[in-house]
Amino acid sequence: KDVSISYDTTRSSSIMTQSTSTATTWTVRAAAPEGALPGDWYCDVDLHTSCTVLPLLTADYDLPVNLLGQLAPGSVTGGVNVSHLAGASDVAVKSLSVQVSFNGGTGWHKATVTALGSGRYSVSFTVPAAASTDGFGALKVSATDAYGGSFSQTIQHAFAVAAS
Repeated sequence: KDVSISYDTTRSSSIMTQSTSTATTWTVRAAAPEGALPGDWYCDVDLHTSCTVLPLLTADYDLPVNLLGQLAPGSVTGGVNVSHLAGASDVAVKSLSVQVSFNGGTGWHKATVTALGSGRYSVSFTVPAAASTDGFGALKVSATDAYGGSFSQTIQHAFAVAAS
């Protein structure tokens, strides 16, 4: 039986305006190989180690934001690295798609994604002038692996749009 995990977070604060909500879903196929537990991990609070690691996909975002977490209007190229949890079996990443929104997720635009190998991807999109946005960019990312596992994540206010 496939395993599906959904995890949503929301935070609100006048001083924390970025990454205000994240919705993430992982699916692991029943046939996916499980990996050995890393040496400093435990299965439970009783420090048991007789469990395995599911090959859950993860994504690491590398956008060229400034120190305030802003992207300037215009063409942007960044990176997304997709891999699995530490200790998981080495399952090849098969695909990645990325969409961006500049109106709170009402409308989405497909980003250009280029595979660089070993789960590394280049991602390009155009940031509109700040006056035509809600002041932030949102990201919607989906990835799959060779065993049919999947990862999808939507991040509201993933970055701010710098003034033109």
